[in-house]
Amino acid sequence: MDSVVLFALAREHMRLLPRLGSLEKVRGLPCRAWKGRTAKGECLVLETGVGKERVLQALKAAVGDTQPRQLIFAGFAGGLDPALKIGEVVVAHEAMNEQSHRWRSPQSTSPTQCMLSADRIIGTPREKHALHASHGAAAVDMESAAFAEWCDARRLPWTCVRAVSDTANATLSPDLVALMAGGRIAPFRFLWTLIRRPTFLGELLRLARDTRHAADGLAEEIGKMLGV
Repeated sequence: MDSVVLFALAREHMRLLPRLGSLEKVRGLPCRAWKGRTAKGECLVLETGVGKERVLQALKAAVGDTQPRQLIFAGFAGGLDPALKIGEVVVAHEAMNEQSHRWRSPQSTSPTQCMLSADRIIGTPREKHALHASHGAAAVDMESAAFAEWCDARRLPWTCVRAVSDTANATLSPDLVALMAGGRIAPFRFLWTLIRRPTFLGELLRLARDTRHAADGLAEEIGKMLGV
């Protein structure tokens, strides 16, 4: 396998898969997976689910002891750098966790942006500004550090490609953070939240618009990396 691209959620790869043309579903893995061929060779796309445990499970099953030419962890992220706009793409060859442990891809030969991984969704500008000041990372997600650590232990070349779905100055309400925590929105919880707070629908629609914009950015950047 030449390239392996991992996404946590379907809405993150929804703009990319159509660009890959004819794809074959891959059976026997602990997550949804597709295999295809691009101008740069064979490509495996994984939809791992949310959380570092699921990402590592997918990596172990799909990659194992093989040596892909490139591994790409892609998806949405919260902006920490105030200059980043909705849909803007962060291409990082460095990742770190909140304890400031850092991993750097062996393919990186120049200064690069850094992804920070937290164990929760960061929903307030105050938290985002504090993390940017203390860690200097461009954006925050929940899995990039675990992905980088796994690849680093095996000396595999890796890249994190994350599109901003909420900026450093954007607020995600506690209701929205709770709904997003598992990656899928439970219909009953959504309806109950909407009954309690009708304005919540506007927030959800704005997020849907912003994630579509972010998915477009991801498809464009990863398409270039894969040659499609």
